[in-house]
Amino acid sequence: MAPVLAALRRVFTSKEPDLDRELTRTLGLLEDDSPQTLQKVAGLLTTDSHPSDDIHALIVISRLKASRTAALTRRVAGAMLALDEKVAKRKLNRDNNWAPRLRELHRELAARDAGLNAALLAHAEFGRADHVLWVEAPGLDRRKAAEIFLARAAKQAEFPWNAGLIQLLAELPEERSLPVLRKLWGQVGLDDVLLPLLARQPREEDRERFLRGLTSPQLALVRSSLSALEKLPARKSGESILAVLLALRRLPSDREAERVRQQMAGYLAKLSGVTQPDVPAWVAWFRKTYPNLAGRLADDDGVDVAGWARRLDRVAWERGDAARGARIYARAACASCHSGAQALGPDLAGVAGRFSRADLFTAILQPSKDVSTRYRTTSVTTADGKIYQGIIIYEAVDGLLLQTGPAATVRIANRQIVEKRLTAASLMPAGLLDSLKDEELADLYAYLRSLGAPRPRRRRCRKPGSFLLARSLLP
Repeated sequence: MAPVLAALRRVFTSKEPDLDRELTRTLGLLEDDSPQTLQKVAGLLTTDSHPSDDIHALIVISRLKASRTAALTRRVAGAMLALDEKVAKRKLNRDNNWAPRLRELHRELAARDAGLNAALLAHAEFGRADHVLWVEAPGLDRRKAAEIFLARAAKQAEFPWNAGLIQLLAELPEERSLPVLRKLWGQVGLDDVLLPLLARQPREEDRERFLRGLTSPQLALVRSSLSALEKLPARKSGESILAVLLALRRLPSDREAERVRQQMAGYLAKLSGVTQPDVPAWVAWFRKTYPNLAGRLADDDGVDVAGWARRLDRVAWERGDAARGARIYARAACASCHSGAQALGPDLAGVAGRFSRADLFTAILQPSKDVSTRYRTTSVTTADGKIYQGIIIYEAVDGLLLQTGPAATVRIANRQIVEKRLTAASLMPAGLLDSLKDEELADLYAYLRSLGAPRPRRRRCRKPGSFLLARSLLP
């Protein structure tokens, strides 16, 4: 092996980009321990280098065994922190595997370099919202990272909060995090991420938020919302009872959901003052007791379809303003799932040209009515009774990677899986438009019309090895 490594070292660098990619890939596979090789590969990380080349170089560095100098560690940290900004400046698309693959890369780099995590946090650039990608590796001080992000947000009026940052703030003491999190409700389109954190200390002002949480397809979110509601004084209103009844009707028939079903039936009895033997009996009771709300039982998403049709008919669509609609788009939780590296739903560019206005609003109001096969969720039950629901973004012989939210993925080994089934449910929650005024609906539609056609996808590079992986993350 030594003669082979010596020969490769002599040739690298060749000044021929394609040859150098193959040389570095091979040196990485052989886990070269030469300090000179490590320095040369790190030298490829420049302010002008292409992000796919940077990813390739970082993958190779994660395999090289030579000791890291402080200067090299800082260079790697700087390249990692600049990566997303480079992608954005070049207006490149990101593959769905972008975030989980780069987190895995970070773990490998940190395993080789004990000083990397500290170098990331000490870097002058650390604190942009996209840097939350780099806070998952073992050994990184997440509390310190959260404080850095908070300090940056305090100085930036329009700080672009995301799901990962909100989850990171949960690392801080509740008296430090909850005041900040409550201010973010309804502003950044990430209410489903905020909800479990608010449920730790439920307040009366959160009641409607927890009732909305019952509509989630995520059983964990339903359970935390229900538990939070139980801690608040019971409010015996038709709207509250309807929300709980709709949630009860949507629960799947499996072991984990059965516990939630019993808990929910008990809470429903507490709200209504009556008990019923099963869901059909509850529905019949509700129709008789609240006839003015009974129409919303006709739809699985709890939508008054006829009422919304009448309302949409009277909207002055021609008065819509796209700039105002862009702000509503973010506030209504659209951006977190239809934009960015971890989008759960389709790119909405050109959506108003592909669908009529009526069909588009039907899809928003009734997200589980007609779910494309590509975006149908998979429910996975594990041996310990847990249920995960999301979109499979990677599956292999030993397990799968399931994306359960804008910034949430879970890796499940095949030996842990008891049941895996495709569902008809969408991860998109119902009720996103309920709080909007008629003029805001017009503004939102004007913004969707302004998005234009989607960017053409670049032809993928056919280079082998780690460079192919790097290119595949930027389709």
